Amino acid sequence: MCKKAITTLGVNYRWYRFIFFLSCFGCAVSVFAHDPGLSVVTARLNDRGVQIQLAMSPTDVQFLTPLDANHDGTISVDELIAAQPSLTRIAREAFVVKEDSRNISVTEVSVRRDPTGAIQFEMLYPGPLAGQLAIHSEMLNRLARGHRQFLTVRDQENKLLAQEMLDATYDSCTLALTGKVSPPAAQHSFKEFLVLGVMHIATGYDHILFLLGLLLVGGSFKSALKIITAFTVAHSLTLALATMNLINIPPSIIEPLIAVSIIYVGVENILRQNMDQRWLLAFGFGLVHGCGFATALRDLGVGSNGGSIFVPLFSFNLGVEICQMTLAALFLPVIWKLRERPQFVLRLMPAGSGVIVVAGTWWLLQRTIF
Repeated sequence: MCKKAITTLGVNYRWYRFIFFLSCFGCAVSVFAHDPGLSVVTARLNDRGVQIQLAMSPTDVQFLTPLDANHDGTISVDELIAAQPSLTRIAREAFVVKEDSRNISVTEVSVRRDPTGAIQFEMLYPGPLAGQLAIHSEMLNRLARGHRQFLTVRDQENKLLAQEMLDATYDSCTLALTGKVSPPAAQHSFKEFLVLGVMHIATGYDHILFLLGLLLVGGSFKSALKIITAFTVAHSLTLALATMNLINIPPSIIEPLIAVSIIYVGVENILRQNMDQRWLLAFGFGLVHGCGFATALRDLGVGSNGGSIFVPLFSFNLGVEICQMTLAALFLPVIWKLRERPQFVLRLMPAGSGVIVVAGTWWLLQRTIF
């Protein structure tokens, strides 16, 4: 019986060890994955017809046409000018707008880069309009799989008429222009941004690896709770401030700092013995990660064009927290069980931290040099 118990314990330990390395390896492999992207579409109805504004990051536009001709990681004024014919063509083909069954042809197109670096497309579909209006996004099948477009339709008094989250499987918005149009229910917006918050963490491998690095040292439940709470409070603070444009740190600074935070946590796991004050580290770097979360909301145009930010900000942050707490609930029991074995503390934990350092270093090089 004793022999059986020892054998069972060994099997269990190998299983937990396998899960641990699978988590680290999975995050490291995901270094090479890319965010599917978000873009924002604002359609305004006025006396001239339908004016559609589309904001996209240069990375997403690159799926449609080359922008960075010399591959130096930046888009110069000359490169943007050279790409204007292609960008104009993209703008003309971006949407199909119909009034009832009649296609409305685009008549005016402009393309520019805004102060945040996003590429702004603006198209006019002339009116006057009545009946049923349909806006169909033609470009979603040409973008990265999973790319979403957050579409809002407003009248000339800025009243919200419709709001949809479009993707390759659901790429149209239809609304009636005759009679009284009721604004979409707030629950729709809440649900969409909640899901976006969950997906931002689930596909945000750098944030996952940072969280895993923080929790890898184990400790009591109280200690883990302090770490998670400090990280949550910190990134919630800067997420709100950055979304409201009270602070505005460009991604070219924030993204390398997130990579540095991952490297630092991994190195500290290997070199430092006393982790009693790790919640302070979680708070400090949480401020940085919050600015990274805010980029996703700014990509969606949250807070621009007179739109409310409370529901998107709250529900997106709630989605982030749900995903983080779920991951913590999965990681911590495995880590606590593994730390019962001396081999984990002496070998596996440093090895796993080394994987974290390597991944963070690659991200840092990718975001500063490559």
